[in-house]
Amino acid sequence: MVLAGVVMPDGFAEPVDVRMSDLGGTRPALAGNGRFGNAGHDAALDILPGPAVHESFFADQDEPRARSIWARVWSKSRQAGITPVSAGRLLRLAIGGALLLIGAFFTFDRFFALHTSDAMLSAAPMVLRARIDGVVSVNAMLLGGIVEAQSPIGSITDDRVDDTRLAELQGATRIAEEELAALHVRLGQLAAQAQETRGHVASFRNARTEQLAARLREADATTASAQAKLRETDVTLRRTESLYATHTASAAALDLARSNQSAAQSDLNAAIQRQAAARAELAAATSGVFALDAATDRSISQQRYDQLQTRAGDLSSELATAQAKVDGLRNQLAIEQARVAHRAHVELTLPVRARLVRIAAQDGELVTRGQEIATAVDCSQPMVTADVTEAVFRKLSVGMTGEFRTGNDGVRHPGRIVQMMSPLDDAQPQRMAEAPHHRIVMRLDPEGMAASCQVGRMGQLSF
Repeated sequence: MVLAGVVMPDGFAEPVDVRMSDLGGTRPALAGNGRFGNAGHDAALDILPGPAVHESFFADQDEPRARSIWARVWSKSRQAGITPVSAGRLLRLAIGGALLLIGAFFTFDRFFALHTSDAMLSAAPMVLRARIDGVVSVNAMLLGGIVEAQSPIGSITDDRVDDTRLAELQGATRIAEEELAALHVRLGQLAAQAQETRGHVASFRNARTEQLAARLREADATTASAQAKLRETDVTLRRTESLYATHTASAAALDLARSNQSAAQSDLNAAIQRQAAARAELAAATSGVFALDAATDRSISQQRYDQLQTRAGDLSSELATAQAKVDGLRNQLAIEQARVAHRAHVELTLPVRARLVRIAAQDGELVTRGQEIATAVDCSQPMVTADVTEAVFRKLSVGMTGEFRTGNDGVRHPGRIVQMMSPLDDAQPQRMAEAPHHRIVMRLDPEGMAASCQVGRMGQLSF
């Protein structure tokens, strides 16, 4: 009898009793109780010849001991009615469980999970259009880069802008400025003449005042002389009256003394009147009014000065009107110049910080007003566009929150659905050869993404 290890279909080897028959074949026999018995007692297991037989499980230097351990384990398991679990069975169970898990995952992913892997990171689009007709100049080196707000990316120049109104305003403004300058000159000349006339007036006033002052002093002297003569005649009259009373003087002498006293009184009264007139004339001359022989009026120099002052007032009014006219024309001219400059040359700028993703006009191209020049995306408004299945599309709604995860870093960015487009939308026509698309647009939280302003990255969108 020879013991050999035979590999069973479950991967374990079983000890068998191999007997040599007369024909030279082998027939193992295994007793029902797990021990080796005769071939006629139990059903014999025929051993296939050739490659089906593997090497002995106990083919090592400790073969007798291993054979005994395996025999005892197998025998006890058979006696207890328990079939030992083989490694092959465990492997099959593991593979089956893994397949079940994979099937369950795909079932959940297909029918229950709301997500899509066809999501692309973008931002709010911004189309830059031409504001005037002209030749465009665009810096193509900025394509794909971030452009700061109000930073120029090019310009448009129009050499054929209509500046007729500008030329008219320039001519009218120039004429009004020349008139204003002439009025300034005339007013300056009048001021010089008035200054000179004022000097003449002052000189005449001083001379006339001194003349009247001398006349007043002369009137004062005449009055004083008349007073002295009156006193003298009064003394003579009293003496003559005394002599006449003593019959020393004649009546003729008395009459003469009385006549002289009366004449002296008259001369004094006249001198006092002339003195009062001289004093009044001096006072009037001091205030600029001179009493002449023909009339009482201001001096000729003063009258001339008054005329010059009146003319200067009129010119001042004309000057103010001309100045207002010039100011109005200058304002209109400035507005027209700004309009012509805006029509002749325009800088192409973006209102916000954005990434330039497309340039539609080439450098040196003749563009018309409203033509698309470039396309950019607003860095402060990151957005995600994704195509979803119809089943997922039916479960979504505008305003629903979600998360976008990029494919390389796995960072989650929260957002909210702002637009949903189905094949029934007129804004998204579908060609007959293409499958209908269900598209959603989600606006992400700009925190953490506005600085990098990344667009075009693919990722996964979940809800």
